[in-house]
Amino acid sequence: MVSRIAVPQSLHADVEEPREPVWQAKYYPFSLFTEKKAIEKLNYMHWNPVRAGLVSSPCQWRWSSARYFEQQKSVGVPLGWVF
Repeated sequence: MVSRIAVPQSLHADVEEPREPVWQAKYYPFSLFTEKKAIEKLNYMHWNPVRAGLVSSPCQWRWSSARYFEQQKSVGVPLGWVF
């Protein structure tokens, strides 16, 4: 059971409401119905930092699950394969 945490008003009184949506209009959620599509999306996400020139390999990106899938190394959170 998850309990709620009371946050004093003073902690977030100075925070403005966002003026723009968090998600850009061209992005949308969709369900993954096949293993092939799941692998395609994982590869896309894993290679984004490489394409952006932030790292030379997907496994080098600190927040990537690539190390789990490619090297069977822990990434700090439990992961598994759904298919």
